[in-house]
Amino acid sequence: MDASGRENSAPRNDSKPIQWAPTLDAAPHSNQLICVMSNEHTITGTEANFASEVVESDVPVLVDFWAEWCGPCKMISPILDQIATDVAGKAKVVKVNVDENRALAGKFNVTSIPMMLFFKDGEVKDTVVGAGTPKDALQQKLEALA
Repeated sequence: MDASGRENSAPRNDSKPIQWAPTLDAAPHSNQLICVMSNEHTITGTEANFASEVVESDVPVLVDFWAEWCGPCKMISPILDQIATDVAGKAKVVKVNVDENRALAGKFNVTSIPMMLFFKDGEVKDTVVGAGTPKDALQQKLEALA
């Protein structure tokens, strides 16, 4: 057991104690997640603008279904913001809050979040569920549709 009270069963090559570092998404001296839910390139999707921003889009769209209370959603949000900046003009990233847009979540059978749908020509071409997919893989999926 280390100084923080965590069990430590990881194999070690030396006798130094393992130092637990805070995760990148943790605020210093806090248990709260730091999260920016959008940037100037990320679009907030709603039931009112979904058709124009996603279905009728002339570029591929990554749609992220998320919620405020979802920890993994908060973890992946900054990554999606980076992707939105990287693909600006070639593709879009649209974020849909499932609590505020229940009809959209139902229409696309969103049962787990985060859930990312990749659209081209108004149709879903790929789906990723969870926050475990690396940024490069998500961005490649989106760019492959361009």
